[in-house]
Amino acid sequence: MITESIAQVNAAIIQSLVDNRVPEGRTLEYKSQLPGPRDEDKREFLYDASSFANTNGGDMIFGVTDKRKGSQSTGVPEAVAGIDSSTVSASILRLESLIRDGISPRVHGIEFRAVEVSSGQSVLVLRMPRSWIGPHMVTFNGGSRLYSSNARGKQMMDVAELRRAFALASTLPEKLRAYRIERINHIESGQGPLPLPAGAKVILHVIPLAALDSMSDQDFATSALTKQMTLKLPPMGGSSWGHRFNFDGFVTYSPTLSYVQLFRSGVVEAVKGDESQARLASGDRLLPGIVFEQEIIGAVRTYLDAQRHLGVPLPIFLALSLNGVKGYTLASNEYRRIERFDRDLLLTTPLSIEDFGLDVPTLLRTTFDSIWQAAGAEGSPNYDSTGQWSGRIKAG
Repeated sequence: MITESIAQVNAAIIQSLVDNRVPEGRTLEYKSQLPGPRDEDKREFLYDASSFANTNGGDMIFGVTDKRKGSQSTGVPEAVAGIDSSTVSASILRLESLIRDGISPRVHGIEFRAVEVSSGQSVLVLRMPRSWIGPHMVTFNGGSRLYSSNARGKQMMDVAELRRAFALASTLPEKLRAYRIERINHIESGQGPLPLPAGAKVILHVIPLAALDSMSDQDFATSALTKQMTLKLPPMGGSSWGHRFNFDGFVTYSPTLSYVQLFRSGVVEAVKGDESQARLASGDRLLPGIVFEQEIIGAVRTYLDAQRHLGVPLPIFLALSLNGVKGYTLASNEYRRIERFDRDLLLTTPLSIEDFGLDVPTLLRTTFDSIWQAAGAEGSPNYDSTGQWSGRIKAG
């Protein structure tokens, strides 16, 4: 696989693969042409794509020829030939459709990159992520084949590989929950990057699936300053903030109130401490519902954009937690009381993000509903009859 994020792949990088004779392997494959219209062409393409998803992910590069030894491919690139640039957009739609309809379960987080290499000629890069919800079967035209990739190409998955793949998929919910609990314990024990005041805390985790892979070694934090991450990772509720590198990666912080930790794995952890007693003259322990939702929506949009900017791969899981909230009241913007939370810790169900361009308020509705329900309401009152977030509390 090309080491750069797919957004950074350019003609020079493609040419360097040829110049340095970088061979095909477990995560890289060259194709001189796009898949043809015949069923066998489509099926072969799907075997290759699914093998990457079932193993370690990989890049398929269309428009690069490889050296031949007789009628056999050597896997060593020979030249950047390119494909007709005018066909690229339609080809991406066709390949997306093939993957969507011909592989089950659906592979999330696939990415395409068209790179112009000469006048009228482009190379098309398809990046298949490693999947945690496999194994993925090629079901095109009623098929039922499962492939993995190795140094020599693809192969039918054996029994041991199938067992590992099914075990990996079944443990994903446990891994997500364990990660969240571990981080919450670190925060409450003062082991986070910033000491926060006692009381309620809003904890937002934006977790790339790839971050749960102990074998992943990509560091998304080291270039944070050069990519202007200071501006792209504002702490929740902070009007001004500092920043620094730390052992875990890169952190921005508003002293005594909130911080955002960008972990090297690409995980974003945003924590905001309780400021309500300093803000309300009554001293009541209130969580202002409209302000809370506004801040979470804005934060999710901002942090997802930061991850996209860094090249963090999809899919990504979004998980909101409230800790230390027993006895707090969730209130409207007029501070109309609902009921107090009856427990300290609320762990909302993680949400899967498969597209950076999704509608964030719509995504968050089930999360907000569950939090309002924990305070005795029927659900969030900030959505209108069409399901759109209105940002207003309904009367009565």
